[in-house]
Amino acid sequence: MSRKPRLVATDLDGTLLRSDGSVSAYTLDVLDRARRAGIEILAVTARSPLGIDAIAVDSGLTGNAIVSNGSVLYDIGERRVLSSSTIAAADAREAAEEALTVMPDAGFAVTTGLKMVADPLYGAITKLFHTRRIVEVLDELWETEHIVRLYMHSRTLDTDGMFERVAGLGASWVHAGGASMLEFGAPGVSKASALRAYCEARGIAAEEVAAFGDMPSDLEMLTWAGRPHAVANAHPSVLAAVTGRAPANDDDGVARVVEGLL
Repeated sequence: MSRKPRLVATDLDGTLLRSDGSVSAYTLDVLDRARRAGIEILAVTARSPLGIDAIAVDSGLTGNAIVSNGSVLYDIGERRVLSSSTIAAADAREAAEEALTVMPDAGFAVTTGLKMVADPLYGAITKLFHTRRIVEVLDELWETEHIVRLYMHSRTLDTDGMFERVAGLGASWVHAGGASMLEFGAPGVSKASALRAYCEARGIAAEEVAAFGDMPSDLEMLTWAGRPHAVANAHPSVLAAVTGRAPANDDDGVARVVEGLL
């Protein structure tokens, strides 16, 4: 295996981005040198397409990105959705109704990637979507066309507490990028599945991928990649499972490891 990877797959919030959402001049320089050395830099993130648009210039992101936790492949330069994996409205409704049996005060939202529609109890409505709308009752959510993710928010539990509540349910909820949030996508769709498909289409082997992450939703991706790295500020479950280490996000951890690979 050559020392230099063909692709660097990195989560954004809590990983490539500093805690204030910025990217240092040092990181920008390293990413630029990596690209000139023939290494593709691929963001793999829970952010929506607009969430990528908001930071693309300042963070040096170009080319493609896997967004919405694997549900959408997005062309950053053209601001165009290349492909997406959708959830049947009936499946989203079933997952929400099941979750309400263990968290009756939860609120829900759905996204098409560009649009978010939320019920009145959803307390995490975000500006990182082109369109935001709050419906009067939960049932109106299921009228949304082209759903790619279902979000659940709690006003009383943190993310880990929510995950404990839904762990025994039939729907496969995963950690989302925000506080007190979980999300649900199409069966089998994750950051890992999207990254694997992206690499297979380009003839890139897992051993040629260096991956970076901080949250449980990154863990399957890190397990698949041949060169996985957990940043020092990662969730305890990620630190316990991944042997590769990078300094913390606020210490330019991704860039420091990538520079060593050049």
